[in-house]
Amino acid sequence: MSGHSGSRPTLITSLVAGAALVVLLGLGFWQLDRQAWKTELLAELEARAAAPALELPPVFRPEDLQYRRARLAGSFLPGTLLRSAPRNLNKRPGFYFYAPFELTDGRKIVVELGWLPQAAAEAGPAALPAGPQSFEAILIRDGWRGTSWLRPANDPAKNVWHYVDSLEMATAAGLDLPVTGLYAVALPGALPPDLLGGRLRPRQPGLDVPNNHLEYAITWFALAAILVVIFVLYHRRRDASPTPEQAPTEDRE
Repeated sequence: MSGHSGSRPTLITSLVAGAALVVLLGLGFWQLDRQAWKTELLAELEARAAAPALELPPVFRPEDLQYRRARLAGSFLPGTLLRSAPRNLNKRPGFYFYAPFELTDGRKIVVELGWLPQAAAEAGPAALPAGPQSFEAILIRDGWRGTSWLRPANDPAKNVWHYVDSLEMATAAGLDLPVTGLYAVALPGALPPDLLGGRLRPRQPGLDVPNNHLEYAITWFALAAILVVIFVLYHRRRDASPTPEQAPTEDRE
């Protein structure tokens, strides 16, 4: 009998390795499809943000207005300043602040004003600009963007907001006719420079839609290649090892 017959891959080993290889390659090609889709999506969102500012329509779908530039006209509601949970900016502790803004048609929309250092935020209440205001903002869909089971609970009683929930914020502030499903991020320079003591830093809203699918695809393809290399090297090693029939025996007198 040939001494190499026992070193061939078993049927079960081959089936398991083959199935794992198919799965890894499938995940890699799926991520490439996702990468192409995400690239088209980002191009569409960038075009939306660069389009001329629009008036907030009376009826809309939040997904249709995601990252659209809008012009808001109306006035801020006094005494309704909302504050995020602690957020660091350039390794400095602070908070993002939001305020309901009443549009000329009576609807109220949550506006992100910007970030304030912790020391300035805790110095005391600051007044919102009074009177009619008109400024441009980027519309953003609200809600938690992370993994659902990691979503923290907002605490309206303590005015601590881990994420923007326009309906929950409107309820906490006692607003009627709230705009729900999205909020507005005031663009830098859009609001008075002395707002909240003049230390407010408006956020430059960027496209916070990650596009890491190419890296994921490379990872899956690399794992597939590693699996093939391990499979081949393992069986080559078995081929090189002597079988019990081939093992040398000591001479006995």
